[in-house]
Amino acid sequence: MRSAPRGGAIAFTAALLCAAGPAPAQDPVPVDRTWVPASPGPGFDGRYPARLLTVETARLLEGGRGHVGFGDTRYAVLDRRLEVITNTISDLFGVGMISAKLGILDPDERTVGLAIGGKAYYSYGGLIDTGVAKVAESFAEVTDSEVDVSGWIVFGTASWSAADDLTHLHLGVQVHQPIENRFEVVDSVAGGGGSVEFLDGEDLSVMWGVDHQILGRTLVGMLEAGWSFTLEQARLGAAVDAGSERWRFMFGLMLPGVETDLATDATDFVVTPTLSIHYRFGGGR
Repeated sequence: MRSAPRGGAIAFTAALLCAAGPAPAQDPVPVDRTWVPASPGPGFDGRYPARLLTVETARLLEGGRGHVGFGDTRYAVLDRRLEVITNTISDLFGVGMISAKLGILDPDERTVGLAIGGKAYYSYGGLIDTGVAKVAESFAEVTDSEVDVSGWIVFGTASWSAADDLTHLHLGVQVHQPIENRFEVVDSVAGGGGSVEFLDGEDLSVMWGVDHQILGRTLVGMLEAGWSFTLEQARLGAAVDAGSERWRFMFGLMLPGVETDLATDATDFVVTPTLSIHYRFGGGR
């Protein structure tokens, strides 16, 4: 049995539970849609910041506005300057996460916008431990399991718009430092067991992303590509963000996936899914 030296709480939750933090893309300038009512003036629905699959953009919400739901959840404390963020999927299943993003340059006021931020996560037990135990029980009659993860992430990001104003580009750098990452299952009767290793742990990554309005705000496509200097391999992602002005759904897939090293049944996850369903609040009709 060996414990994993590298790991990511967000990737772990995503792979085992088919959901992960990561979150909807920004919603660029609205286009006219007869079935989607528009808010008057340049109000709430005129900007839809947040992030791509894994990397934040430089856009921030206006003060007092945010979105909440299953996945990326955030609230703007200061107008286009400070957001506090968590991920309800991670929180629910036993890995608490808190994040803050600080706007340096507003991309709506300058050619290029800039933002910086950080995240911290720590496992506290709960459904994630129960889930690991249930999976392990399918391999052994009596099984012990333990999940311990913690760490921090810091990032910087730049955002700008293409000439058509329907396409937005993002460039980000991220440092991820796990403090503790252990995912173990042990057969306490017959002996043996195994561990799970994640490929997005201790890392310095550079990421490039793009989101484009395919059908206005109704359907937004997202692509993300980058390079992990620690792993010396590419990181890729693709997703769609769909819905109305208030309700949004995002689903995507990321590479690399998750490698496992279970003594009873070694199975690799080729891709890591990411999911978010949330309600946007704070803007008047």
